[in-house]
Amino acid sequence: AKPDPAIYRQAEQLFALDPSTTVFIDDLVANVDAARQRGWKAIHHFDYPSTLQDLRSLGVVDWAP
Repeated sequence: AKPDPAIYRQAEQLFALDPSTTVFIDDLVANVDAARQRGWKAIHHFDYPSTLQDLRSLGVVDWAP
């Protein structure tokens, strides 16, 4: 279970994820840090506006609600 690095490796294998192009969002810092350690783009979710801004910064979304 998160934040054990094994769960992130398993997700990479199971879903053929490329860590450098994978975006992970979580509200727990430990989980976000673990994803970053695997090379994932990780966002610490506080609220909708900040998460949306982080997604925009990563180029994942380019629209406004």
